[in-house]
Amino acid sequence: ENGAGKTTLMNVLFGAYAPDAGEILVQGRPVTINNSADALAAGIGMVHQHFHLAPRLSVLENLLIGIPGKSGRIDRAGGLARLAEIGRQHGLTLDPDLPVS
Repeated sequence: ENGAGKTTLMNVLFGAYAPDAGEILVQGRPVTINNSADALAAGIGMVHQHFHLAPRLSVLENLLIGIPGKSGRIDRAGGLARLAEIGRQHGLTLDPDLPVS
C-alpha cells in the first residue's frame, strides 16, 4: 500500500475505470476495454484484494461479473431470476438497473 497506482491500473485493465491516455496491449495487440466483458473477452480477469463493487455498473451487472453467459454475453434473464431469488431470501427489493451504491 504505497500509492504506486497498482489498483488503478488493474481497474483500468478490467474496465472499471477509463484510461486517460496510452493503450492496452494483450499479446502485443491493442485492445479497447470499456467494461468487464471486454476485459474477460481479452483474457483479463481480476480478483479484488478486498470486496469491491464496480461503481460504473448497475446492480445486475455487478451481480453477474465473471459469470459466463451464452456466447460470452451477460445472461440478463438468468441474472434477473437470481437477483429476485436473493431478494426473496433476504427480504430485499432491488432495482437491477440502478447504479450500484
